[in-house]
Amino acid sequence: MPPREIDIPRPPEHKIDILRPEEHKLPPESHEVFRTLREHELPERWMREHPGQDHASYDRWRQNSPDQFSAWAETQAHEMIVVREQTAIARLEARNVESFENKNTERIWNAFPEGPRNDLFKDLNQITRAADRDGLITGMEVEVRTQASDLGRVAEKVGETAAKTLIEAYAATAKDAGEKLFLENDATLQWEQKGKNEFSDLALSLDKWKNLVGGTASPDPGELESLAREVREKIEKCRSALPARGFDHLTPLRMINETIPTTLDVIKAELARQWQSRAGTPAFTGIVNRLGERPLEASIAPSVDAALKSSGGKYRKVWSNKRDALVDKLPRAERTALLKTFKTLDLGPALDVWKDQSDLLSKGKYDLRKMRESALNIAHASEKYISAVEATVTDNNVVKEFKDLLNGIQLQVRNEGGLFLKWVFPAEERA
Repeated sequence: MPPREIDIPRPPEHKIDILRPEEHKLPPESHEVFRTLREHELPERWMREHPGQDHASYDRWRQNSPDQFSAWAETQAHEMIVVREQTAIARLEARNVESFENKNTERIWNAFPEGPRNDLFKDLNQITRAADRDGLITGMEVEVRTQASDLGRVAEKVGETAAKTLIEAYAATAKDAGEKLFLENDATLQWEQKGKNEFSDLALSLDKWKNLVGGTASPDPGELESLAREVREKIEKCRSALPARGFDHLTPLRMINETIPTTLDVIKAELARQWQSRAGTPAFTGIVNRLGERPLEASIAPSVDAALKSSGGKYRKVWSNKRDALVDKLPRAERTALLKTFKTLDLGPALDVWKDQSDLLSKGKYDLRKMRESALNIAHASEKYISAVEATVTDNNVVKEFKDLLNGIQLQVRNEGGLFLKWVFPAEERA
C-alpha cells in the first residue's frame, strides 16, 4: 500500500537576485540556503508598506502585476544586500576589536571566568574551519548576524532547506513521475520522523532566547546560561538527525555534510557572543558586539553626525532635543501613544553614564563594568524605541528621521567602544 500523499511546500521561484557578490562565488547549494534565509524579507517589506495587507495579498499582487513587482523588488533586493554589506563591515570591525583586546590584555582574555561557563562559551563559539569552507563561514556569519534578533527563524529556515535537499535527493533516483511522487512522499514521512522535530525544537529554544535577551537590557545570568546549554543540546540533536548521505544511503550531499552543519555552528557562535556581551567578563569586545547586533547604517546621517560632534560628548542632549522636535511633528494621537511608550524607557541616563566613563578613561579611572551596563541600556532602549516608532508613526519621513537619530547615536557609541580600547593600550604599551 503506497504511503499517503503529502503536500510538499515549494519555495517561490527566485527571479530576483538577493545574493551578495561574494556569495555568487560559492557552490550552488550554498545559494539555496542564503535565498531560503532571506525569502521572507520581500513580503514582510511589502506588508510594512501596505498596512492591513497579508501574505496572500502580496502573492496576488506579485502574480497579477509582475512588472510592478519586479521594479519594486529590485530596489528592495538592493537594500537587502546593502544591509548585509554593512553587517559584514561591522563584523570585521568587531573581530579587529576582539583580536586587539586579546593581544593586549595583561592575561589571556576569557569571555567568562575559568570554569564551566567559560568551557560552555568556548564550545558554543567553536566553528570547524577548513580552507574550502571559509567563504561559506564568512557569508553565513554575515547572514546570521543580520538576523541576530530572530535566531529561531534562522533555525526554522535551515530546517526547511535540509528537508528540501533530502527530499529532492531521494526523488532524483526515480525512473518516472509516479515513482518520483512516491519517493517524495516517503522521504517527507522520514523527515517528519527524524529531523523536522529536532529543528522545530531548536527554533522554539531560540525563540525563548529571543524573548529573554529582548525583554530587558541585562537578563538574569543564570537564565542565560541555562538556555545557552539548552540550545547547544538542541543543535547537537539537529546535527545528529542529519544523515551522512541521502535517504538512499548512497548519495553524498554537500548541503547536508557541510552547508547545514556550518550554519548550525554559526548560529551557536552568534548566541555565544550575545551571551558574553550581556553576562560575561566586561570587555570592549562585548560592548562592540552588543551594539552591533542590530544592523546599522555604514555611517551616521550628516545632521545627526554634526549634532553629535558639536555636543562635546553630551549625547543625551542631542537625543532629547531631536526627539522632542520629531514628536512635535506627529498628530496628537500618535504623539500621545509614542510618549507613553517613551516614558517606560529612556536613553538619557545611559548616555550620561557613557559620557562620565568616557571622561574618566583618559585618567585611567574608568569602570568597564559601568561602560558595559551603559552600552547594554543604550542598545536595548534604541531597539525598543525603534519598534515603538515603527508601530505608531505613519509618516515615513518621521520614521526615517527617528531611525537615523537612534542608529546614529548607537553607531557613535559603538565606534567609540573600539576607539577607547586603543586609548587603554597606547602604542608603546602594546604587546
